[in-house]
Amino acid sequence: FERAVSIDPNYALAYAGLADSHILLAVWGTEPPAKSMELAKQAALKALSADENLAEARTSLAFIRWVYDWDFAGADAEFSRALELNPNYATAHHWRAYYLVSNGRGDEAVASIKRAQELEGPLSVGIMTDIGEIYCWAGRYDEAVTHLTEITKVEPNYAVAHYELGIAYLKKDRALEAIAELERAKEVESEPRIVSALAFAYGVAGETTKARA
Repeated sequence: FERAVSIDPNYALAYAGLADSHILLAVWGTEPPAKSMELAKQAALKALSADENLAEARTSLAFIRWVYDWDFAGADAEFSRALELNPNYATAHHWRAYYLVSNGRGDEAVASIKRAQELEGPLSVGIMTDIGEIYCWAGRYDEAVTHLTEITKVEPNYAVAHYELGIAYLKKDRALEAIAELERAKEVESEPRIVSALAFAYGVAGETTKARA
């Protein structure tokens, strides 16, 4: 994306892609959020200065307004504008689902993530897995466990599914099952967020030495 904007400094879509890349690096803990989110914001604003009607850039900015600026009204407005510009942009529905569920709007969030799944198609394992996480955030833990268990059977080497299933088990006070899933996730992909969740699960289970390690 950086190469693209160096060739064409007015390439709005490339700036939006750059913004999303920095957002996800922050979310997964592979870059400090204070650094990554600022870079994401700069890229999103550059995208909008080149094309104010780009749904992708509106979606990027909505996410930043939500998780980094804590400007919930601004996030809501940007998500709405993105979907007004392109009702079939799956990522807008996908990321808006997390915004909605974080604001206690669980049923709307489930509808939003399922709309994203419809748009992406049945082979999008990322969105399929995130449906389970939305169930979990909405307090629908049994549905989360059932849904995510099925995904780990179909995609046994997909770390995120094991991670999200581990979190669902923690919410159900089933720490040993959570540890098993999080250990499996860590074997596949040792991301900071996964390791952090595993440490927490060990703490819940009373395995202090492993938790500290």
